[in-house]
Amino acid sequence: MAVRKWSKRVTTMNALAHALPMSPKLEAVPLPEDTVLAKRAKAGDLEAFRAIVEQFSGRVFRLVRSYVRGQDEAEDVVQEVFYKVHTKLGSWREDSAFFTWLYRVAINTAHDYRKRRHYGREAELDEPAAQGVADDRDEPAESLRRRDLKDQVRQAIGRLPEKFSAVLILREIDGLAYDEIARVLNVAIGTVESRLFRARERLRVELETAGLLDP
Repeated sequence: MAVRKWSKRVTTMNALAHALPMSPKLEAVPLPEDTVLAKRAKAGDLEAFRAIVEQFSGRVFRLVRSYVRGQDEAEDVVQEVFYKVHTKLGSWREDSAFFTWLYRVAINTAHDYRKRRHYGREAELDEPAAQGVADDRDEPAESLRRRDLKDQVRQAIGRLPEKFSAVLILREIDGLAYDEIARVLNVAIGTVESRLFRARERLRVELETAGLLDP
């Protein structure tokens, strides 16, 4: 995937609004790194945009992977997401969190992709064997077991309805707070809480059915 080849990192910049004079006793509060990079990228800094891709490509991949069938399709969607981010960055409001805007772009792009491909709800994640896993004959048994368990959990999440798989990924994998998830999904915090509760219950049933949890 092309975005994975962008490897240059941009160090964190500390920024401070100068609208009001500050007391010498007050320290400048740094903006989040992604906000700093987004501001620079919005101003046309290509290196800042490459750093954004490097910082978020893995997270965006995990998110869109829950919406599409295969790894190759997910990579295509990720590239489309960052193309849209690059072309639409001017519409990002700088008084809002950049990553929530980015995640909304990712979710909307994944939805659009599904519509173009006429997906039904039967879409699931690929089996691990279909993803070009390297020969594992010499891999330690414990490592194989952990990888197999991870694959099965990922598949179980993929079998959940989109609204549940997305909220699980945002909360349990990316560690977003409830209010951040609400902004990403454009729903009320109460909706996030109820979806997360139901998603965990559905995932538990999936894992029990797969024999990964005791009933």
